[in-house]
Amino acid sequence: MPFDLYSIRHTCGPDKNVCDNFDFMSIPGDMSNFRAEPITDGNIESKADLLMEQYERTASLFTHNVALIPLGDDFRYSYEIEFDQQYQNYKRLMDFINSNSASRYKNATISFGTASNYFQVIKERQKSDFPSLSGDFFPYADIYNAGQPAYWSGYFTTRPFHKLLSRILEQNLRSLEILFTLSLNRIGQNNFSRDYDKIIKVS
Repeated sequence: MPFDLYSIRHTCGPDKNVCDNFDFMSIPGDMSNFRAEPITDGNIESKADLLMEQYERTASLFTHNVALIPLGDDFRYSYEIEFDQQYQNYKRLMDFINSNSASRYKNATISFGTASNYFQVIKERQKSDFPSLSGDFFPYADIYNAGQPAYWSGYFTTRPFHKLLSRILEQNLRSLEILFTLSLNRIGQNNFSRDYDKIIKVS
């Protein structure tokens, strides 16, 4: 993403104070500092203008005319009510913007989509193939407010299959070690040390 983070506050455009106006989550007990005003007939025009201004700035950073604007963050959409709040407010904005696209918003249209939808549209509009990078992107850096690079690994969000497999294997190995030790003590013989070495080597 072109800005600091992938949260709603940072993805709609360069001005996070403006982006705060488009995070419509309002859950009782939530400790968020800012509550976005729901979209109504009275404010939809000004809110749509504000949103499109940020989207245009974001879109100018891409090499094609399709911008990806994620609507989420870590630990979001844990409650059904949040999905409804975000969807209903954004749907009203989208309908207004798309219905005024030709006259007001430079023929821009916005819609909900998946990552797959996003790349499919780019493939249709872009003549050349995507540039590709190879290698491991772990860890990476973000630039925060202080302007200092912050390196982090994202351990709990990357390579989930490998981490799950590692935990399962470790659990099975530990169970095997316990059973082996209990069996060895029950039999009372010491000539199983080579078998234990095999277990360790295999693991």
